Amino acid sequence: MKLIFFKSFFIICLLAILAGLGALTIACQQSGIEQQVIVRVGDERLTLDELIGEIPPAMRSQITREDLQDFIGRWINSQILYQEAKRRQLDSQIDIQRELRKLEVDLVANALLDQELDKPLTITDEEIQDYYVTNRNSFVRSSPEIQVLHAQCASPPLADSLYNMVISGNDFIESARKLVDAGSDTASWGAYLSEDETSPEIAAQIFRLPVSTVSRPVQSDVGYHVFKIINRFPKDTIRELAQVRAQIIAKLEVEKRQIRYRQLLSDLKTNTIVETNLTMLDNVSIDSLFAGRRQK
Repeated sequence: MKLIFFKSFFIICLLAILAGLGALTIACQQSGIEQQVIVRVGDERLTLDELIGEIPPAMRSQITREDLQDFIGRWINSQILYQEAKRRQLDSQIDIQRELRKLEVDLVANALLDQELDKPLTITDEEIQDYYVTNRNSFVRSSPEIQVLHAQCASPPLADSLYNMVISGNDFIESARKLVDAGSDTASWGAYLSEDETSPEIAAQIFRLPVSTVSRPVQSDVGYHVFKIINRFPKDTIRELAQVRAQIIAKLEVEKRQIRYRQLLSDLKTNTIVETNLTMLDNVSIDSLFAGRRQK
């Protein structure tokens, strides 16, 4: 239901932009599919599909009409400047050609890396356990920590209501869901807090509370908070595997992608002719190489 609503809202926003631009829509055939042209600058066109494709999927749920209008405005400005630069033949300058070539090489090479390195990785429980045992010293707590259930409230009355419900014997998560966020995943309510990384106004009120205690509402710059203390851990103790499991998986994924990257290069080098003439560098001084360019 939310997805259907968002799609409808997104389309409404786009239609509103079309109206705001004077309803500039032109039908054209592209691969047998009729396209809607939102705006035209000279011979360049921005279609509805192209606009949607420019918005990263992760941002689409937060997009506003103003954001879309801003993007279209920047696209128009860029096209005006680009077309004038082309008219002046600035794109034929050697330095510009060199930069364009570098951009092309980087862009296409990165597309290959994305294709190869983003293939699914397998991280086994044995690998996670081995990493944890081998790197135990990296999981030592540098300051006291507490495990908490936490809910952030927008107002003091809401925080007071949650506090009163929990100290009356109601379940923390269920109470928080009713009052704060009915759609939240239960996993999002839990957290491990380190004393030296927690804001002083919060740390002063919760780090001395006994286990199972519920804090009175605590104010911060972003709202009002209620905590329930689940566990306490002294300084210099080692974090349990369950607490650092996600961190270990992320590290192992990085390592495996680095291995995959090195293997990819090694395989490609065996099938690629690479010639070097590094002795040329031995016959000139570094200063002389750049002397002429520094004066430009």
